[in-house]
Amino acid sequence: MKQYIDLGKRILKEGKIRKDRTGTGTISIFGHEMEFNLMEGLPLVTTKKVHTSGIIKELLWILSGSTDNNDLQRDGISIWDEWALKEDHTKKVAYTDAERASLLAEKLKISRTAVVKLLDSKDKEHPKGKPIGGMEFLEENHIPFTHDKVIVPKGQLGPIYGHQWRNWFDGSASGIDQIKKLLVDLKERPFSRRHIVSAWNVNDLPDESISPQENVKIGKMSLAPCHALFQFYVVELTREERALHYIQIKKGTSNFMYWLRKKLLLNGITNTELDDADVPIYGLSCKLTQRSTDVALGLPYNIASYSILTAMIAQCVGMIPYKFIHSSGDTHVYLNHWDEFKKQLKRKPHPLPKLFINPDITDLFEFNAGDIYIDEYNHHPSIKYDVSI
Repeated sequence: MKQYIDLGKRILKEGKIRKDRTGTGTISIFGHEMEFNLMEGLPLVTTKKVHTSGIIKELLWILSGSTDNNDLQRDGISIWDEWALKEDHTKKVAYTDAERASLLAEKLKISRTAVVKLLDSKDKEHPKGKPIGGMEFLEENHIPFTHDKVIVPKGQLGPIYGHQWRNWFDGSASGIDQIKKLLVDLKERPFSRRHIVSAWNVNDLPDESISPQENVKIGKMSLAPCHALFQFYVVELTREERALHYIQIKKGTSNFMYWLRKKLLLNGITNTELDDADVPIYGLSCKLTQRSTDVALGLPYNIASYSILTAMIAQCVGMIPYKFIHSSGDTHVYLNHWDEFKKQLKRKPHPLPKLFINPDITDLFEFNAGDIYIDEYNHHPSIKYDVSI
């Protein structure tokens, strides 16, 4: 992927050493933009192996609205482990009198109604003959005043991406589902300039002076969103662009047949024929604004994830995935990645792989991992890059 290699070379040439929150240190530039034509293939880095299953499962997890790392762990995904709450966060909470009465009923193995009557009486006797002393009877039976209540369960990550995408807090119980609104707007107002989804909720941003886990305990994000905002853009496609898409979904049996069919389609097919073949008229592009970009480890995930998301949404609104644009602010390579990253830049990229998604799925929230398939992914060996927390 030439755009990724060119970015790496720019960092090599222009990057400055900077301190950072993690204490690792980075070599960084500020401001960079890359554009990918999704009709040419999935922009997936080939100069090292990228964990494509993890990309797909994390994307589906975010789309579900989940912020529970346990869901990812069940799928064998560990990329959020370092930011998740390690143990249940509990605090002492007082029992109400009614709750203490229920505990007593359970202990004595009698009905709660019977216990309430006993506690309300000072003259009657317990069925076993013991005098009743109102609420003092609770103390005599060692019924506690307080208990440990789970405030935030183990594995939670705070109101990160899934929460902001699907349940942006607006004071109501349900919040704003930005993704559902986006889908409606793309269908009803395709040429609007407001097809935007934001994860940058200032009210929920973490306090950098405390740990990710302490932030989760106080209801904040464990990590501020790196990919902070994305916007969609709809354009009417040319006959040639529609024909190229048609070629992609009708795979040839050989390179010669592929070339022949491409030539025939581009020169001979009409828009009417494309309409009859249900080839969409509109192309859908996505622009991601990323405030902080870990080029060696995180960026390959981000590019592929949002390209796949664009293809999924395009299918659900009857469009063709067109372009993906990645715009980054602080664009950096961590110092502990530097030596291996320079070696990676010397590797020759392979051709882009192909993305296939189940054509029968038209509801974005019905996709599962088996509906998304990446074919012809040829890559160099993996490179281990450590995560900086």
